[in-house]
Amino acid sequence: MLYVNPKTKDKKPSLSLMVPYNVTKPEACLASEFFPRSGNMVLSPTDTKPVKNAPLSMKQKVFYFVGISENEIENCELQEVKTKRENTNKQPATVTPPEEVSSCNGTSPKTRDKTDYPKINFVTLTVNGLRMVFAKTVTFNVLMTVRAMVF
Repeated sequence: MLYVNPKTKDKKPSLSLMVPYNVTKPEACLASEFFPRSGNMVLSPTDTKPVKNAPLSMKQKVFYFVGISENEIENCELQEVKTKRENTNKQPATVTPPEEVSSCNGTSPKTRDKTDYPKINFVTLTVNGLRMVFAKTVTFNVLMTVRAMVF
């Protein structure tokens, strides 16, 4: 029988309890950078999740796992490492939208004149026309070269 011993030594997980501000959403416990993939994640009071499906980071050679519970998670435990919920009554930070920045000439994209579109259309058609003339020229030159070599 062949036994393979990994070079990675046992590494205890780093646990993070993630609680949304909206109480209707599920809560989660993130276990990161642990080895080996064994045991169960205990999400108290009664929820237990096996970590047998934890994905392996090929670069760091450690496992990551997220335990999600619809119930309130008071503490989270995996491989004898525990974390508890912090009772903070912090309100979510309010985000103010950034101010609209105008371009250098004083016109924003929302206030662009409709008169620019005919000019843009003309330039686009001109460039496409030149591309077609160039493609026809190259095709004609290739055909004439093949004709000269074959006949």
